[in-house]
Amino acid sequence: MAASRESVDSLLSQIDEIDASILKALDHRFQISEKLYTARRLPKGTLSYAPDREALSLRRLLRQKQKFIRSQALVRIWREIISAGARMYRPFNIAVYTKERGHDMMDLAKNYFGSDGCYLSCISTSQAIQKISSKGAGVAVLPLFEQSEDSWWTALSSPEHKHLAIVARLPFGKTKNYLHSNEAFVVGTVPSEPTGLDKSLFAVEMSCQTSMASLKKLLEDVGFTVDGVWPAYNLSRIYLFAIELNGYVTMDDDRMVLFQARHKNNIQMMRRIGGYAVQEELED
Repeated sequence: MAASRESVDSLLSQIDEIDASILKALDHRFQISEKLYTARRLPKGTLSYAPDREALSLRRLLRQKQKFIRSQALVRIWREIISAGARMYRPFNIAVYTKERGHDMMDLAKNYFGSDGCYLSCISTSQAIQKISSKGAGVAVLPLFEQSEDSWWTALSSPEHKHLAIVARLPFGKTKNYLHSNEAFVVGTVPSEPTGLDKSLFAVEMSCQTSMASLKKLLEDVGFTVDGVWPAYNLSRIYLFAIELNGYVTMDDDRMVLFQARHKNNIQMMRRIGGYAVQEELED
């Protein structure tokens, strides 16, 4: 019995030592983050939030994860660490649309931006978007296109909100059995960078009646892989669509230039409204 007690005490002591080393490593990480923040000399008003860089970091960790820590736990832990580091230097509010699936939307936001972030509950998508424009929030968490009560993404295609874009899709890590309904977009003003596994979102307005199927075909004809097409509802601009393309695509992409040249007489407007790093599939 005495030997067993000594064994337990030894194991507990080892855990205490590991906890102390983790705390020391975290403190060192935040010190380096502070130096990085200073070295970057970010302009006033720039958020300390880089979704593409964060996605690359998490992907790298998931590829080298160890035997006993599950990938879901790893993502959750590192999201807290990343978010805590960002809040130390330039904290920002997060506007969350909560009229529909409010509990799920708030959970998605907190699991991504950290449990002790400052969250603003919004009863409409327009209110959440306005929070960013008025500087009341740094980002907004909004429903996926097909889950929204309105076509909120049309705001991103207007000159008034041209500085806003979809920058992430939540959750970053999900299991095979994860419900598609429990997902959301993050909208903000942060610049985007390719991560190697990306989706791109555009708004396109045609000058005459065009079906979703025919628009998809026109895009595929120039080499795009089209993952989704959504029409704008409840608008006088009935030929306005959102499209999701596979890969990191910009307006000067050769295929995009070709698409616009081929259909210049039928395209009223086309604008990139964002993109996101493809989510990681985790074990159940």
